[in-house]
Amino acid sequence: NASMRSRELIDENDIVRKARALAEQLLNDAEEKAEDIRRGSYEYAEEIMKKVEYNMSKVLHTVKENIDELDEYK
Repeated sequence: NASMRSRELIDENDIVRKARALAEQLLNDAEEKAEDIRRGSYEYAEEIMKKVEYNMSKVLHTVKENIDELDEYK
């Protein structure tokens, strides 16, 4: 009976060890995916901001040209 209980404890310990290893792997995978998503979102935000900057510089250039044209009529 004692050896049977000993074997059950060993089996339970093995199950717990495997479950912990699996949980750790799942957590690592989730953290990697989260980092990939975070990195992707920063890259996307940077790309959008650069496009906004470019478009605003074009608008600013046009405004300056219009101001210059108006100055010519003074």
